Amino acid sequence: MIKINKVSWPALFYVFFICLSIITLATFLNYGLTWDESSQMIYGEAIIKWYSSHFQDPLALNYFNLYLYGGFFEVIAQLATRIFPFGLFETRH
Repeated sequence: MIKINKVSWPALFYVFFICLSIITLATFLNYGLTWDESSQMIYGEAIIKWYSSHFQDPLALNYFNLYLYGGFFEVIAQLATRIFPFGLFETRH
């Protein structure tokens, strides 16, 4: 009978996560654009304007159909572009 050692799943997860993080950091400047990135960027800015105008700027509420999908990621991505020194699309990736 073959004896199999117990696998430490949390340790395996951390190794996997570290490897993925290294790959991501090494390649994120080389990703291409998708067809909807510019509209997602505009939607993120519209949401920020909606909140900063105290809910008076209505663009975020009717910008194409993107209001149906939620904009939490778009807001975080647009705020990150103001902090990080990379280009607009590189930061969003």
